Amino acid sequence: MGRSQNGYPLLRSSLVCWERSSERGGYHLLTGSTIMRAYIAILYVKVLFLSEFILFVLSLVLHSCAIARPERLDEHYEVILFQAVVLLGIVILPFVKDSLRWKDQIKTCPKWMWRSSLVLGLYGLLISCLEVLFSGRSFFDLHLSTTGFPLGFEAVGLCILYSVLHRNYLEKSELLKRSLISIGWVFFWTIVIIAHHVGYLQRPASSN
Repeated sequence: MGRSQNGYPLLRSSLVCWERSSERGGYHLLTGSTIMRAYIAILYVKVLFLSEFILFVLSLVLHSCAIARPERLDEHYEVILFQAVVLLGIVILPFVKDSLRWKDQIKTCPKWMWRSSLVLGLYGLLISCLEVLFSGRSFFDLHLSTTGFPLGFEAVGLCILYSVLHRNYLEKSELLKRSLISIGWVFFWTIVIIAHHVGYLQRPASSN
């Protein structure tokens, strides 16, 4: 008998292992097919983490440009990036174990990581409120708001996925269930985007 990478006892000959249940106590059996699905789910979460990290870097670059040279920003890219942040955030949302105690989940990450995410969240909220109040323009007309507000959500999303990947915050069975919900959202938004580009969701042109 050996041990898996997560430290669980592993019976290599029969491809089954026993996973400790933190909520119910004791161990429950994981079969080979369940282990394989769990590996696929973990791979899916890694893809989400990489996608969120790329969006986070792009948002930082765009926000830096908004601070340094706002006149050279293309509003088209701002809107696309903002929409991508919202859509990916909805896809990541199923991995929040308890929506009322999400801070407990991100606090399983390294201190510098979860504290930075909260600081970025407060920064984005503060700069958006100040810019809207003192400029008198709408939110999407403000470069600092549209590029700075998503930073906190992206940082928190990275913490949520980190807790799933590196802190085993979700049990295998729960990870599988939440991954299926997340994949369902991916298919839903893919259909919506395709339908929009084809023209099904666009308003008909006025006859006047």
